[in-house]
Amino acid sequence: MMKLRALYFCLFLSIASYAQTGNYFLSHFAPDEERFNIMCFDIVQDDRGVFYFATQAGALQFDGRNWDLIETAGTIYAIARSDNGDIYVAGSQGFGKITRDEFGVETYQVLYKQDGAEYIFQIITLSDRIYFLSESNLFEYSHSTGQVKVQAATDQTGAFVALHEIFGKVYVGTEVNGLFEIDSDRISRSSIGLSDSTALIFALKYNDRYLLGTDDNRIFTYKENKQLKEIKLEDAVYANAGVILNATWVNEKLIAIGTLRGGVMFVNPETGRTEEIINYNTGLRDNEVFALICDKNQNVWVAHAYGFTRIAPFLPFRSFRYYPGLEGNLLCAT
Repeated sequence: MMKLRALYFCLFLSIASYAQTGNYFLSHFAPDEERFNIMCFDIVQDDRGVFYFATQAGALQFDGRNWDLIETAGTIYAIARSDNGDIYVAGSQGFGKITRDEFGVETYQVLYKQDGAEYIFQIITLSDRIYFLSESNLFEYSHSTGQVKVQAATDQTGAFVALHEIFGKVYVGTEVNGLFEIDSDRISRSSIGLSDSTALIFALKYNDRYLLGTDDNRIFTYKENKQLKEIKLEDAVYANAGVILNATWVNEKLIAIGTLRGGVMFVNPETGRTEEIINYNTGLRDNEVFALICDKNQNVWVAHAYGFTRIAPFLPFRSFRYYPGLEGNLLCAT
């Protein structure tokens, strides 16, 4: 009898040890493709919780139930929200912002128009200025005066490739000469600790620190004391194979990293431990992540070729659909 009880106890332990915890819960969204273009380059959420997506046809809007399109001039490649709640957009024919007409309908207001020879692909908002970046020009817009100042790329900088805000300062990443700091009308070399051969692809703030991502698939945290600390990714091989493109903070102990070929990696920024990988094998519609953002409820929204997916790391529901060996529909559970 004692042997039988011991056998049952060991069996219970083995079952508990291999219990499946499930994948993060996913919800998929896509507008009618006949009416809307879903090729998305950037995402932002306003104070009301409404999402705006930068697309080829304009600013695509989604309130959780209804889709709408705010038509703009040309393709929109970047979209951002300022501290006072204004939504700015930029693309192939300059930049502008979303305003309301006399009937309360949201519409596009042109702030700067260009001929489309070169497109603007990134926006950074500060309290009193908005910066827009193209390959050869940095535009500084004052929303108090409406004036636009332009700083052109030089032989020293080479082509501009990325725009960043770090502790209130604006930095521009260049094609061959590393990072430069923007100060009034002057562009000078930066000193945040990255080599000139390393391109900074994103800088994301959370409380008192920033998450930095570089073009060699490395992730760092950066604090105001200028301490640059690399996050040793547990699945660095997977990140290298997937190619890191973008990221977002979920909370102080979880970040989401978007990749070119591997979907989304959820990582603890303090330890580098992989909490979850959401890709085609675990329910994501496509492994190529165009853009991603964390919403007000700590859900991560991912743009891909088939529309948009909301990943809910903290929803108590879990998905068991994509475990190897499980096929068909689940009929019961205990």
